[in-house]
Amino acid sequence: MFHIHPNQCLLFFRDPDGVFDAARLRHLLADRGLTVTGDEPPFAVRFRDGPTLAVGLERGEEAEVLAGRLMGRARKYRAAVAGCDAYLRISFDDLDAVLDEINTLIDVQATLQDATGGLMYRSWNRTWAGPDE
Repeated sequence: MFHIHPNQCLLFFRDPDGVFDAARLRHLLADRGLTVTGDEPPFAVRFRDGPTLAVGLERGEEAEVLAGRLMGRARKYRAAVAGCDAYLRISFDDLDAVLDEINTLIDVQATLQDATGGLMYRSWNRTWAGPDE
Protein backbone atom coordinates (compact mmCIF):
# COMPACT_ATOMS: atom_id res chain seq x y z
CA MET A 1 0.00 0.00 0.00
CA PHE A 2 2.73 2.50 0.98
CA HIS A 3 6.14 2.58 -0.64
CA ILE A 4 8.91 4.23 1.35
CA HIS A 5 11.86 5.40 -0.69
CA PRO A 6 15.20 4.66 1.04
CA ASN A 7 16.34 8.29 0.75
CA GLN A 8 13.68 10.35 2.41
CA CYS A 9 12.60 12.01 5.57
CA LEU A 10 8.92 12.10 6.54
CA LEU A 11 7.60 14.71 8.95
CA PHE A 12 4.20 13.81 10.43
CA PHE A 13 2.02 16.47 12.06
CA ARG A 14 -1.50 17.59 12.91
CA ASP A 15 -3.11 20.29 10.77
CA PRO A 16 -6.89 19.77 10.92
CA ASP A 17 -7.64 23.28 9.63
CA GLY A 18 -5.29 22.96 6.65
CA VAL A 19 -3.28 26.04 7.67
CA PHE A 20 -0.01 24.51 6.49
CA ASP A 21 -0.41 24.71 2.72
CA ALA A 22 1.83 24.85 -0.37
CA ALA A 23 2.22 28.63 -0.12
CA ARG A 24 3.35 28.43 3.49
CA LEU A 25 5.75 25.59 2.67
CA ARG A 26 7.30 27.61 -0.16
CA HIS A 27 7.54 30.74 2.00
CA LEU A 28 9.24 28.95 4.92
CA LEU A 29 11.89 27.42 2.68
CA ALA A 30 12.54 30.59 0.66
CA ASP A 31 12.89 32.60 3.88
CA ARG A 32 15.78 30.30 4.85
CA GLY A 33 17.65 31.39 1.73
CA LEU A 34 16.91 28.23 -0.21
CA THR A 35 16.05 28.23 -3.91
CA VAL A 36 12.56 26.79 -4.28
CA THR A 37 11.31 25.86 -7.75
CA GLY A 38 8.04 24.45 -8.98
CA ASP A 39 4.45 25.68 -8.90
CA GLU A 40 3.11 22.98 -6.59
CA PRO A 41 4.65 20.48 -4.20
CA PRO A 42 6.85 18.61 -4.46
CA PHE A 43 9.10 21.64 -4.74
CA ALA A 44 12.72 21.30 -5.83
CA VAL A 45 14.77 22.83 -3.00
CA ARG A 46 18.43 23.68 -3.17
CA PHE A 47 21.05 25.79 -1.44
CA ARG A 48 23.63 27.25 -3.82
CA ASP A 49 25.19 24.38 -5.78
CA GLY A 50 24.29 21.69 -3.25
CA PRO A 51 22.13 18.66 -3.91
CA THR A 52 18.47 19.10 -4.77
CA LEU A 53 15.82 17.94 -2.32
CA ALA A 54 12.19 17.34 -3.30
CA VAL A 55 9.77 18.59 -0.63
CA GLY A 56 6.15 17.55 -0.88
CA LEU A 57 3.03 17.89 1.27
CA GLU A 58 0.52 15.07 1.76
CA ARG A 59 -2.79 15.14 3.63
CA GLY A 60 -5.36 12.68 4.86
CA GLU A 61 -5.84 9.74 7.16
CA GLU A 62 -2.98 7.96 5.38
CA ALA A 63 -0.58 10.12 7.45
CA GLU A 64 -1.54 8.44 10.73
CA VAL A 65 -1.69 4.99 9.14
CA LEU A 66 1.73 5.35 7.50
CA ALA A 67 3.35 6.72 10.67
CA GLY A 68 1.88 3.85 12.69
CA ARG A 69 3.20 1.26 10.25
CA LEU A 70 6.67 2.79 10.20
CA MET A 71 6.72 2.97 13.98
CA GLY A 72 6.03 -0.73 14.34
CA ARG A 73 6.39 -1.81 17.96
CA ALA A 74 8.26 1.30 19.09
CA ARG A 75 6.37 3.07 21.85
CA LYS A 76 8.28 6.27 22.49
CA TYR A 77 6.37 8.35 19.93
CA ARG A 78 3.13 6.39 19.71
CA ALA A 79 1.08 9.21 21.30
CA ALA A 80 2.54 11.75 18.86
CA VAL A 81 1.30 9.71 15.89
CA ALA A 82 -2.33 9.71 17.02
CA GLY A 83 -4.29 12.29 15.08
CA CYS A 84 -1.63 13.07 12.47
CA ASP A 85 -3.44 14.18 9.33
CA ALA A 86 -0.58 15.54 7.23
CA TYR A 87 3.05 14.87 6.45
CA LEU A 88 5.92 16.43 4.58
CA ARG A 89 8.11 14.24 2.39
CA ILE A 90 11.72 15.33 1.91
CA SER A 91 13.36 13.06 -0.65
CA PHE A 92 16.53 12.98 -2.72
CA ASP A 93 18.38 10.71 -5.12
CA ASP A 94 21.89 10.46 -3.68
CA LEU A 95 22.21 9.90 0.08
CA ASP A 96 26.01 10.24 0.00
CA ALA A 97 25.85 13.62 -1.75
CA VAL A 98 23.22 14.90 0.69
CA LEU A 99 25.19 13.69 3.71
CA ASP A 100 28.40 15.22 2.32
CA GLU A 101 26.61 18.57 2.27
CA ILE A 102 24.44 17.86 5.33
CA ASN A 103 23.69 21.50 6.19
CA THR A 104 20.91 21.84 3.60
CA LEU A 105 19.09 18.75 4.82
CA ILE A 106 19.46 19.75 8.46
CA ASP A 107 18.22 23.27 7.72
CA VAL A 108 15.18 22.02 5.78
CA GLN A 109 14.34 19.43 8.45
CA ALA A 110 14.72 21.88 11.35
CA THR A 111 12.75 24.64 9.61
CA LEU A 112 9.83 22.36 8.82
CA GLN A 113 9.87 20.57 12.15
CA ASP A 114 9.85 23.91 14.01
CA ALA A 115 6.95 25.14 11.86
CA THR A 116 4.83 22.01 12.31
CA GLY A 117 5.89 20.61 15.68
CA GLY A 118 6.00 17.34 13.81
CA LEU A 119 7.51 13.92 14.34
CA MET A 120 10.34 13.08 11.92
CA TYR A 121 11.20 9.69 10.44
CA ARG A 122 14.43 9.13 8.46
CA SER A 123 14.14 6.16 6.11
CA TRP A 124 17.87 5.63 5.50
CA ASN A 125 18.54 4.71 9.13
CA ARG A 126 14.96 4.09 10.34
CA THR A 127 15.19 6.61 13.17
CA TRP A 128 12.57 8.90 14.71
CA ALA A 129 13.00 12.36 16.22
CA GLY A 130 10.47 14.39 18.14
CA PRO A 131 10.21 18.17 17.85
CA ASP A 132 12.23 18.72 21.04
CA GLU A 133 15.26 16.68 19.96
